[in-house]
Amino acid sequence: MIDLNLNPFRMEPIDLGGSGGTFLPNVDVRETDEAVFIQADLPGVSAKDIDLEVLGGVLSLRAEKRQTRDDRGRAGTASDRSWNTFERSVPLPQSADAARATARFENGDLTVTVPKSVAPGAGRGKIAIRVTA
Repeated sequence: MIDLNLNPFRMEPIDLGGSGGTFLPNVDVRETDEAVFIQADLPGVSAKDIDLEVLGGVLSLRAEKRQTRDDRGRAGTASDRSWNTFERSVPLPQSADAARATARFENGDLTVTVPKSVAPGAGRGKIAIRVTA
């Protein structure tokens, strides 16, 4: 069982040279008897820029948000590009079966489901992200 009173969530917004400010999306974690559900709001993020991995009983979510803005005016054209990354770690209960974890990404919403098992599977590995339109 996840003990939310210990504040187990680690947030690390990473500013790459002040290029675009802080990128710190909302992440919700819910645990039931059957699974742990992680939901993240990632507007403006592409599925290819999301990395999910379980290692040592901790699910790590990393994402990069890339933005480009072009302003065309009388004086010419100005272009502004920014890249922001963030990482969020969620400790999983011992009963979590990381080998059966799934992820779905739709319209900027990421949902990760980590089933529980009496005999958990492998405790590490990448999680494939299924993109739906």
